[in-house]
Amino acid sequence: MKNKTSRWNLIPKIIRKDFFRKFLALLFASLIWFLVNNKLGIDGEINELQVQFEIPKGLYVNTNDKVTLKIKASKGKISTLSSKDFVIKKIIKESQYANGDPISIKLREIDIIKKPSGVQIIGIEPNEIIINIDKILTKDIDIRYVLDKKCQLDSKYDSEISIQPESIKITGPKKEVSAVNELITEPISMDKIESFTTWLNILNTNKNIALSSDKVYASVEIYTKYETREFNIPKEKIKIMQPDNIDSVFLNENIEVIAQIKGLRKKTEAFLGEDISVFVDLLNIKKSGIIDAQLGASYEKKKSKKKNVKIEKDPVTITVFPKTVKMKIIVKQGIE
Repeated sequence: MKNKTSRWNLIPKIIRKDFFRKFLALLFASLIWFLVNNKLGIDGEINELQVQFEIPKGLYVNTNDKVTLKIKASKGKISTLSSKDFVIKKIIKESQYANGDPISIKLREIDIIKKPSGVQIIGIEPNEIIINIDKILTKDIDIRYVLDKKCQLDSKYDSEISIQPESIKITGPKKEVSAVNELITEPISMDKIESFTTWLNILNTNKNIALSSDKVYASVEIYTKYETREFNIPKEKIKIMQPDNIDSVFLNENIEVIAQIKGLRKKTEAFLGEDISVFVDLLNIKKSGIIDAQLGASYEKKKSKKKNVKIEKDPVTITVFPKTVKMKIIVKQGIE
């Protein structure tokens, strides 16, 4: 007991005197300050608030304008608030549609459909914003793939690329959708020398336009640019060019003739065996006998079974094996 009294005596007399009355007075004063401060509050702002719109089906509303709410609340309350605590919604009627032209709308306190309790709205700035109302349009659009310029194939190789799907549907404001002619994919990196498949993102920088699919599946076939192909030429298909002075020509029945073509793959793959003509030129033969006749070859521009492929002469060479064949020539009697 003596210890407690000695500690109490350490407190200054000015505080000890009527201590409990002074404590109650201080507590009461703090309570009054807290109540008054909450009631009167301080001014604050909620910035970058996006206005929401209720619109008829088939219409689209867009605006780049954001507003600031002027509010009053307690200091503690204001410190906890953000734009997520408030919602401004404006009802748009179909009669306000003006063929895609911008229109002006006013904002009032009645348009604020959500706000925390204990918050007083002082004003909206700006209280008038510009919006664009347009009809919703959906259309098919082609997708085009692009190649990465920094990573391309070696000149010895070529490629064929296909993507699925080749087109998608896009939906958005009529004015913006109508301006889109095609969409492109992210670049394809040709850093391999073998065929591969991959998913590609479709690039879309317009946030107002929705895509039915945001990816395409790409199939990349890589092959050597130049190709060699061989065709077996039946004996009966060998054309013999002979003058009138030759009576009979006998060709080895067991002969096997191969025509070899070399050139750009895009050209050689269009060839059919029937396009190639193998011949023996006997026009200068004047005597009977067994000779080593030289084989030659050419090709005609016949219609290929492959669509949209032309057979061109310049990039393709033809070699015939064997180069000569044994032939027995009989010249008409009395002409030798």
